[in-house]
Amino acid sequence: MVRRFAAEVQRVGNGWFITTPNFWYPFDPHYHLPFVQLLPETTQRNLVKRLGKTPYCSY
Repeated sequence: MVRRFAAEVQRVGNGWFITTPNFWYPFDPHYHLPFVQLLPETTQRNLVKRLGKTPYCSY
């Protein structure tokens, strides 16, 4: 499926640009919290729940 998508992007466009999350970026992209990704997973989950948000990972 990924190969078909890449082939279609190349067919209709001049090129493609791939992005991936950067673990070392200081803000978590899901919650916009500083350095939360460096905490242990259990601590992350508890913090996010206390802030009234739903954890995006199923630990």
